[in-house]
Amino acid sequence: MPIRMSEANRAMYMEDSTSGKLIPHYQVTPLKISKEHLDYPDRFCNEDLPEESTIRFGEDRVGRIICPISLDELKERSTCYKVDCCKMVFLQKPLKEWLKRHSSCPLCSSHLITKKILPNKNLIIVIKKSFLFIVAYYCLLVSTWYMQG
Repeated sequence: MPIRMSEANRAMYMEDSTSGKLIPHYQVTPLKISKEHLDYPDRFCNEDLPEESTIRFGEDRVGRIICPISLDELKERSTCYKVDCCKMVFLQKPLKEWLKRHSSCPLCSSHLITKKILPNKNLIIVIKKSFLFIVAYYCLLVSTWYMQG
């Protein structure tokens, strides 16, 4: 009998470009922080909740709810993202900055699907590489011209 997973916990499996193996890629979901999240954070990581409703928050030494990347305190109506792999909540801007350089969760290192958050990530990488090539080519031309003249 096949094992059934909840929709929120089901990872998409994509081929790894280096090994060719199928590896799970998890979704990143937008989340607005409510007063209830801040007042009762333990309520949302309760094992009795359905898997898709579970949320985990970072916490500092004095018990404030924080973003694990920036260590900034989460406030009511903060715009955040929840990653489905470990259910952790991150502030929007720090997670986007992290995902510009990485394709994995900052906490558990699972692969994340970033298409909805950073739709042009691959295009940006191509542009950066093209720019570096053009700069290197220009430097080569200038040095060749300098050596000849």
